[in-house]
Amino acid sequence: MTTKQVNQKGFTLIELMIVVAIIGILAAIALPAYNQYTRGAAFTEVKTAASTFKRSIEVCAQTNNETAVPMTTCTALGANGIPAANSATNAPGVASVTWDATDLVVSAAAVGSLDGTETYTLTAAVNNGQVTWTETCNPAELC
Repeated sequence: MTTKQVNQKGFTLIELMIVVAIIGILAAIALPAYNQYTRGAAFTEVKTAASTFKRSIEVCAQTNNETAVPMTTCTALGANGIPAANSATNAPGVASVTWDATDLVVSAAAVGSLDGTETYTLTAAVNNGQVTWTETCNPAELC
């Protein structure tokens, strides 16, 4: 009597379950990291909008020999080379950009793919025409 050996093809149920478990673990790790990455990318628009004001204020301070806080000539949006308030809100992720000349603070607020509570603040210090900036993000992990 001859015995014929049958070769099975395919995967067993346990092998398939292991693959599904591995994919689930990888997805659980990757999705939060991807979400944080996309939030950071969207927040870049807000930082870029504030940077437009930052450069303009630096040029104004150096051109007009601003030496200390409060500045005397670089105080108004839309004057002395500083963009108007609404010029930066054309970006889809930017709700508003404001300039507080008394405290030397540029603030930008997010909108769109972010939840709208995110803000980016640049605080300036002026010393003999040189402007140095300190950035603050809310939430901090977006900086």
